[in-house]
Amino acid sequence: VDVSEETGSSLKGGAHNVLAHNYLFSGDAEMARKNYDQSIALARSPISTVNRSVYKLFSYFFQNDYEGALSFAQELDNNLNTLGFTEASLNQQKARVEFMRFLAYAHNQQKEEAYSALSARKSYAAAAMALMDVDEITQRDFDLLNARNEAWYYILFGEYEQAEEQLTKLYSI
Repeated sequence: VDVSEETGSSLKGGAHNVLAHNYLFSGDAEMARKNYDQSIALARSPISTVNRSVYKLFSYFFQNDYEGALSFAQELDNNLNTLGFTEASLNQQKARVEFMRFLAYAHNQQKEEAYSALSARKSYAAAAMALMDVDEITQRDFDLLNARNEAWYYILFGEYEQAEEQLTKLYSI
């Protein structure tokens, strides 16, 4: 970071991101998040902003702070519309945020909320795909991911018959 400041390098945001990772993995989540915030502020593209924000969101998972993760997911979700994504990309990023919500709700054993987030992820992903030329492989991958995620949900919440149905669907794909 110091070298970036001295030289005026455009890599300062990335340097803050690396610092954030180092702080997080050494146990200092507060300093990690401060550096993630600086990295996010210096992001030069919409996808870079979201990617760096996802790192910050995961920092809450490392502390088992699922409410913190959900709060930051909402903040990120509120910010997505302002970043200049195309409609397809915006839907993809919203799907990504919903998956993060699913993880947080599932870790918190909030069954209904987890399913709602998983369903929203699927809806956003489908909306994004509707705006793209989708080939057979992309469609298959979409179907695989949805069946796998639903099976995972059912396993997490002890609904093994429904999980088996999804796994059968998954294997047939």
